[in-house]
Amino acid sequence: MRERVHHPAAMRELLQVLKIPRDERTTFTRHIKSLVASGDLIQIRGNRFGLPEKMDLYVGRLQTHPNGYGFVTPERPLVAACIVSYTEEADRLRVRLRSEDRADARSAEIQSMQAALAQLGAQLGYAAEARAGQIVWKEDGATAYTLVVSSMATMGAMWLHGQMLAGTPVLVIPGSRATLFQHKLARDARLRQAVERGAWQFLKFSAVRQMIAHAGMDRRAFALALGLDPPLEKPQVQIPLW
Repeated sequence: MRERVHHPAAMRELLQVLKIPRDERTTFTRHIKSLVASGDLIQIRGNRFGLPEKMDLYVGRLQTHPNGYGFVTPERPLVAACIVSYTEEADRLRVRLRSEDRADARSAEIQSMQAALAQLGAQLGYAAEARAGQIVWKEDGATAYTLVVSSMATMGAMWLHGQMLAGTPVLVIPGSRATLFQHKLARDARLRQAVERGAWQFLKFSAVRQMIAHAGMDRRAFALALGLDPPLEKPQVQIPLW
């Protein structure tokens, strides 16, 4: 269904597109209803069925309050990705917020990272300047990269402005956020399209520090450092130092 049905479809269309034999249609219908009950499929108006990740929806359990509001507990994979991204194990049954993810620590780290990006830009031969909380790398007066530092894994508003940034937009994030970003991109077609439309790149804090520590690294090394799972982190890749 993921490969052949790309929009919410009525049962009749599903039977036709998926070529379900007549003698298996009753079983298929029961299976569709069980997938709806488990949250793997969403049933919408008109008795149409669709996959949550293709409808820009998050699956979760809704708890309502008599006063008219409610809370959604997201699906376990998203909760697990958030826990891995922001916490460390305190004991067998509890986790705690990482010390580096406390608000004051992250605020100081963002300022430090912005300074590090200005240093790295100069090291790579760019003219670096700070502009409205962003670091811009220029060459011959033209913007090559606009680097945006963020400690959070929130993406929506930033992606919408990606095409407005000059040069190649780069989101600079803590390495611990990479898995959460990958999870969100894998299940949300809207975010993937926004990333592709804005030509966004990713850069981890650790990669910035590594390149500054090795003064001989050049622009080829910088290209290898871009991405949520960059070539620079793969043991078989030799880092160019000149």
